[in-house]
Amino acid sequence: RPPRSTLFPYTTLFRSVATFAQTTLWDGEDKVLGTGGDFWDRCSQKVVENPAKDGVNTSDKCLEFKITGNEWNNGSAAIGLSTSSFESKRMSLMIKKDKDSNVRIEVKFNNGIKKVAAWYGGSGAWQKLYFDFSTNGVDGNPTEITIFPTTDAVEGEQTIHLDNIQKIGRASCRERV
Repeated sequence: RPPRSTLFPYTTLFRSVATFAQTTLWDGEDKVLGTGGDFWDRCSQKVVENPAKDGVNTSDKCLEFKITGNEWNNGSAAIGLSTSSFESKRMSLMIKKDKDSNVRIEVKFNNGIKKVAAWYGGSGAWQKLYFDFSTNGVDGNPTEITIFPTTDAVEGEQTIHLDNIQKIGRASCRERV
C-alpha cells in the first residue's frame, strides 16, 4: 500500500474556471417591435422578429436595416452609448446578412474614432463577431458606435440584422479546491 503522502495528488482536485464578464450595450429583447430601437434615424432601421432563431442567435427580436452603400449615411447603423469603463477594449455583436464580407465598427472615444473590422462568413446565417481595440490606442469610454455591415461596394439593397452588441470584460479566474 502506498504511503498516504503520495495519494494527496490523486485525491485532491484543483480546477480553474475562466469567465469573461460581458456587458450588453444593445439587445433587441427589450425593444418595441417596429421602432428604431434607439438607433439613429438612417437606413430604415426597425426592431423586428428574429428571422432565423435556429442558429447562434435564438432571441425573439433584433434590429433590421437596409443598406444601399457602404458610407455613413446609407450603409451603417449607429447608436449612442452610455457605458462605464472599457478596460478590455473588446466588443462583440451578432449579425445576419446575405453576403460574406468584412464588417467594420467605428467607436468614438475621448481621443477620437477607432476602427476595427472582422470577417463575416456566415452565408446568410447569424454569426457572432469579435472586435479587438486593444492595439489601436483607445483612451476613455466609448460614447457612440457605428456598424458598417460591409466594406465592399453595395449593389442594390441589402437587408442586415443585428443583435446582442456587447463589450467583453477581462477574463477572471477562480480557483476551487
